[in-house]
Amino acid sequence: MDADDIQQGYLGDCYFLSCLSVLADRPGMIERLILTPTVNTGGVFAARFCKHGAWHDVLIDDHFPCVQRQDNDQQDDKPEDEDRHDAALRSALDIDTIGGSVQKPTHWAPAFSKARDGELWPCILEKAWAKVHGSYQAIEKGDPSSTLRDLTGAPSQFLSCNDPLDSDRLLLWQAMLAADRKGYLMAAGMAAALLNGGEHLRADGLIAGHC
Repeated sequence: MDADDIQQGYLGDCYFLSCLSVLADRPGMIERLILTPTVNTGGVFAARFCKHGAWHDVLIDDHFPCVQRQDNDQQDDKPEDEDRHDAALRSALDIDTIGGSVQKPTHWAPAFSKARDGELWPCILEKAWAKVHGSYQAIEKGDPSSTLRDLTGAPSQFLSCNDPLDSDRLLLWQAMLAADRKGYLMAAGMAAALLNGGEHLRADGLIAGHC
């Protein structure tokens, strides 16, 4: 289990996956969220989250949304093409039938999150998180600060860097250094720059609207 194992799929829940990545960098923190660490014949997994100050156990089955892909399809992350994203999401959730000419796929792959080495823990936690909120669609877009609180049960603090003043940026940097010295968990994200809230690659290489 490694922080770099997680790959985002066709779901816009980068805030949640980035928080899982932060926890995966600390030994034992992901393990404490999954109550069924091994595959069982009943096909049932249990996870736990801290919502509204109390820990709740969540049961899910072992059926995960998948999409059909060509063997030469190397698309692992969320595609930049929104039409392709929407089509794959509707297909995975069986919302409607997608028309048009489609090449015959050769294998099935997870539609949403997955691990590079084939482990199921990102899929399990993502599905349990979706169940807590009512659906996969309901967990698109979120706040890393409140998500870390729900994953750890610990208080969280949100620090903004929207103010262009150098003095405020220095204070933010000092706060981050202090948090690092104390061993606090930290995740970062960038607000969307586009009016429609979509992701946008900036000239400096950062992605607005992404965590």
